[in-house]
Amino acid sequence: MELIEDYTIRNGLGIRVSGRRTCQVIRKQKNVWKEIGKMYELPVADEDLRWSSEIPASVLAVALRAYEMDHPSSRLRFVLTRRVARPKLLAMVGTR
Repeated sequence: MELIEDYTIRNGLGIRVSGRRTCQVIRKQKNVWKEIGKMYELPVADEDLRWSSEIPASVLAVALRAYEMDHPSSRLRFVLTRRVARPKLLAMVGTR
């Protein structure tokens, strides 16, 4: 049985990641999360997640942006693209 992880937000939109192999946008309808739209193989191509001139490339891009707005420190983008999240470097302030 493959692991299924749902990344959801309060407005009833989310992304389902299945077994580290695929993902799909999900929508809550009548208290049931249903898959909608295209299924994407992981890693998802950058162009499927990109916005240009305020126009999203896909429904997956819309769902990801909504999720990231609700969860700003989320690593979902890294899960979808299979990239390693690099920690933010903090400038060191000190005396010599």
